[in-house]
Amino acid sequence: HSLGMSVVAEGVETADVQAALALMGCDAIQGYLISRPVPLADLTEFLTGWGETPRLAAVG
Repeated sequence: HSLGMSVVAEGVETADVQAALALMGCDAIQGYLISRPVPLADLTEFLTGWGETPRLAAVG
């Protein structure tokens, strides 16, 4: 953040880790908590159903 960049955590697998990262100011996450790998043919359907990219700030 001090460099004017967003912080993204990789490999997040549990809601507890997501909550801890939110408390530490992490901006976004990726990992199995969000989704297992998706075949390319299914990606559009997945993204359409998902909607907006999840942000930790929205975690209440």
